[in-house]
Amino acid sequence: MIRYVLPFLLFLILVYIFLFSPIFKIRAIEVSGNQEIEIAEIINKFDYQNIFLSTEKKIKTSLMGKIPQILDLDVSKNLIKRIVKLIIREREKAGIVCQADKCFFVDNKGIIFEEAPQTSGSLILLIKDYSQRTLELGKEIFNEDLMGSVLEIRNDLDAEMDIKTLSFDISTYPLKELKLVTNEGWYVLFDAERDLKSQLRVLGAALKEKIQNRKGLEYIDLRIENRIYYK
Repeated sequence: MIRYVLPFLLFLILVYIFLFSPIFKIRAIEVSGNQEIEIAEIINKFDYQNIFLSTEKKIKTSLMGKIPQILDLDVSKNLIKRIVKLIIREREKAGIVCQADKCFFVDNKGIIFEEAPQTSGSLILLIKDYSQRTLELGKEIFNEDLMGSVLEIRNDLDAEMDIKTLSFDISTYPLKELKLVTNEGWYVLFDAERDLKSQLRVLGAALKEKIQNRKGLEYIDLRIENRIYYK
């Protein structure tokens, strides 16, 4: 009986040493690359203590799940010195999305990642969401392709036609149509289920060839394929 008990006890002792002994405890966490995220926040949300049990994949998954501002994260470990090194890449603010009195920053991939102040004007991309869906940090408002198209539309109208975009308005989700409100008082309706870049080309041609005088213009409707309606 003893010959079975002793190995079992030895096994438990070794497990205890491996899991709880200060020999394997992480001594330091070094953070670099962060600009807006505080180092204290990153360290406070670091869940692991054992240098061996805290794998690079586990650390990355945990921190990126808890801190939506992190776009990517490189993790390396020095087992001898028991140091974990984190290189942070933060999300860039491509615009702001607002619902009622709550606003969030969104990156160029369409991911909501940080609370934002109320805003107006054309200095930053503004998306107004009236769809009644719940917006959550770390989730997307648009997929990456759609977000890229929205940014391109805004930039092209500004660069090519000197038309400023006040907001992109969403009325339903899943997204069926997109309303662009201009600083000149008129708006554009896009079919969000078709390629927005092709609709942008149609819009550009119409503004150059058919609607050169925009005084009194109310709207341009691009929702019918191969057709353009305006008033």
